[in-house]
Amino acid sequence: MKLKRLLYGSAIALAACSRATSAPVETRVDRSVDLANGEAAHIENSAVVVRFGGANDSRCPSDVVCISAGEADITLLFSGAGADKVEVVHLMREPKGATYGGYRFDATALAPYPKSTAQGADKTLTLRITRAP
Repeated sequence: MKLKRLLYGSAIALAACSRATSAPVETRVDRSVDLANGEAAHIENSAVVVRFGGANDSRCPSDVVCISAGEADITLLFSGAGADKVEVVHLMREPKGATYGGYRFDATALAPYPKSTAQGADKTLTLRITRAP
């Protein structure tokens, strides 16, 4: 429970500090959208907004041999359809996506892929948006 509160607090602080004043990009259902850290997307004909709150990327660097592949934990912040919501999704393990406001949001890519010589690069998330089942 403490970890979830810490992640939630960190996500809110991060979102407030990074590009919080920029207008969300417009997107449609059944499309993918690329979001830089702190960027948001608004789903056309709805009130739903999703913001990329950051990523903890511990994937094995492409130029290193690792015992495990690692993981990327991605924070998504939702608003516009009732209560605001924060979800952490993953690239390699479940949950790989989250639902909010009648939509499904699946993280499909996080770039750039880590290298041992280039840590801390700004990330871009590719998010697939569909209608929730």
